[in-house]
Amino acid sequence: MSIQEPIDFMIARLEAMPYFSTIYGLTEQLDNGQGRIVPVYYPDNSVQPTEISIAKAGATYFRKRGNVTIAENTDQNYEACDTLYTITVPLRLIAITKRKYFPSNNAYSADRLASEIIKAVTVQNSDLKNTMNVKRAHIRARTYSTSNRTILNDEFQGIENAQFNMEDIAIGLDVDVIIDAYTDCIETACDYVPKFYLLLEKYVALP
Repeated sequence: MSIQEPIDFMIARLEAMPYFSTIYGLTEQLDNGQGRIVPVYYPDNSVQPTEISIAKAGATYFRKRGNVTIAENTDQNYEACDTLYTITVPLRLIAITKRKYFPSNNAYSADRLASEIIKAVTVQNSDLKNTMNVKRAHIRARTYSTSNRTILNDEFQGIENAQFNMEDIAIGLDVDVIIDAYTDCIETACDYVPKFYLLLEKYVALP
């Protein structure tokens, strides 16, 4: 079980849409060293965060909007020798795109985009449960904003030059990833090490 799996699931749904040229995955808000709070991501195998860019033709990213909550689920636990947890991961999905990509653009375009994304990312178990090797896996939309100014202030604090224009469509969608998992299914740090590295440990050359 990993938070990466439901995010990758949603990324695949977003990639199928024609509105975004860049999909960053999970980000976090950090000070860029100039007193400005910006969303950053970590390219594969990189320890150095990189600021995202909205300059391209549409972009999306995720970030945690609060603490991950964990509660023991005794009502649905049918295994006496293990503990079942309900884990809720609160995420914010930011999606920014050009109005020109929308057919019949009008004042309701942002709401139409939000509805399309909500439909795409909503999950009730499905294949995601099997991929994660958990008892249950849900993705639920909670609320969304279509205010460009609000999203700009929340996501790009202190940046004088907006990374997207006011005529663009900006969506801030709050979603919850809800997972019921037994402790045996919760991964440890070693589970993320590629398997061939673990095999090589047996063959380290002696001095």
